[in-house]
Amino acid sequence: MDSKIKRILEKMEALNIALKKEHARLAKKYGFYFSQKKIVFLKKIKIKNKRFRIPVWKYVIPKNIRDDSSSSDFGYFSYDLSCSGFSSV
Repeated sequence: MDSKIKRILEKMEALNIALKKEHARLAKKYGFYFSQKKIVFLKKIKIKNKRFRIPVWKYVIPKNIRDDSSSSDFGYFSYDLSCSGFSSV
């Protein structure tokens, strides 16, 4: 029984060492570390990630309206940018 427990403990220690090595490798590759239970990215990684960020307005405003910026026709109503309100078409 003792030998079984020893083998399990040795295996757990080996896996723990492998896990720490993998964590160190990934932390170096992606530039992060843990601080007070939060992941903190290095400044150069933050700047790199911002290039891939998609603005929220791309999800809110449909593509056909974004592409057709010269026309202010939104169907039955159109929005007049010089006034404050809608006018019927």
